[in-house]
Amino acid sequence: MNQKAALQTQPSRLNDGTPMVGLPARPGTYVLVLRLNQAHTITVGRLGAFTFPAGHYLYVGSACGPGGLRARVGRHMRSARRHWHIDALRRCAPVTEIWWLEGSSRRECAWADALSESAPRHPPHFGASDCRCAGHLCFAAGTDALQAGWTALNEFEGGQLERMTPSRRGRGGERKGE
Repeated sequence: MNQKAALQTQPSRLNDGTPMVGLPARPGTYVLVLRLNQAHTITVGRLGAFTFPAGHYLYVGSACGPGGLRARVGRHMRSARRHWHIDALRRCAPVTEIWWLEGSSRRECAWADALSESAPRHPPHFGASDCRCAGHLCFAAGTDALQAGWTALNEFEGGQLERMTPSRRGRGGERKGE
């Protein structure tokens, strides 16, 4: 087995060692839904310090490298180290849901645009240091805005999105039906 194939078959793991096997080891675009229970002021790399109100945050990213969605999302779920903007928010906001679509096209900017119709971007340029869009993080104050974001994005993709709730037990997550 070559090194690339080995990477794709090894599951990413959560902090407690649970494998993230609910996600495919193929390329795709994803949304991490995070829940912040109380407002926090967070320093986000060179962007500076921002106040993040309590609510849901939708972080859009792409996974085109070895291990695809499973590896990239698994890295977000387990890492305490700061590398990307999302790492600063992850320290105080757990991931409550993951949305994704397989495919080799980088769609994170288009997804952030679609989500921003119901959930405004906050803060500006978050997660977009490698592109010129307004940002890859959207804020949904309540569950109605969160559901509107899911609906808009799923319709944007022709009803093809998948989603799961990360789990600390079992197989690493539970896929949700529509």
